[in-house]
Amino acid sequence: MIHRQKIRAFRRLAAVALAGVLAFAPAAEACTSFLLKAADGSPVYGRTMEFGFKLQSDAIVIPRQFAFTATGPGGKPGLTWKTRYGVVGLNAFGAPIVTDGLNEKGLAGGILYFPEYAGYADPAKADPAHALAPWEFLTWALTNFATVAEVRAAMDGISIIDVAEPSLGITPPVHYTLHDASGASLVIEPVGGALKVYDNPLGVMFAALRLAPDHSAQLREAIARERRTVNSVRRVLRALGRGIWPARHSRRSDAAIPFRARAWPRHLCQAPAGRGADGAPRRACPQQF
Repeated sequence: MIHRQKIRAFRRLAAVALAGVLAFAPAAEACTSFLLKAADGSPVYGRTMEFGFKLQSDAIVIPRQFAFTATGPGGKPGLTWKTRYGVVGLNAFGAPIVTDGLNEKGLAGGILYFPEYAGYADPAKADPAHALAPWEFLTWALTNFATVAEVRAAMDGISIIDVAEPSLGITPPVHYTLHDASGASLVIEPVGGALKVYDNPLGVMFAALRLAPDHSAQLREAIARERRTVNSVRRVLRALGRGIWPARHSRRSDAAIPFRARAWPRHLCQAPAGRGADGAPRRACPQQF
């Protein structure tokens, strides 16, 4: 009975301690995209999806020669095109667009969160014939181009405008990552009304972080920040383990199980000093917790 009470107390204390550590830990970046190399050298695109709401995504296929009309200023039609390449991916809110996808030529990409940085073109000043909504850009890229070099070459002819997404009621702050079959990577970020285009030799992109000016430094800082959080959790677990968890599990009676009592709250520490039935030493409660 005493053993079970102590285990329950351990679980309660562990939950409180971990909650305290995580409450003051740095917030996790919303999403992360990355490129891995398979054993045969072929690139594999992957990402985490950590939005705080459901996108109601379905797997969809966009065929060749499918006609698109983008969202223009004031609800008017924007850029129009017919798809050159077929695309498979995941959509959002039932729309015929992809938030992550791959085309038949091996160009893959995703949309990631970009709060505080995203700044789109003014709809009143944009040419409707070349305008795209933020959620339409990736679909335009994947259905028209085979490589990141082709995407880069076509960027001067379009603008991404500030327009609210109907299901969200706001303009989603996003940026974009693209990777082709050669392993080349590109990042497109709408900043200050213009589209910033960067090569991404590391193949890694975080949401809520700009790629420029020094992506390597950003990655080092993000890794260090996450490592500090993990180490804080580990320190709590080690401290709790030293004081609360049994020194070894046993099927013997509670009276025979030695406990490291150093970290026990005094009102929970009931183990008397001396030795147990197995001869192992048992410690009385310390003077301080």
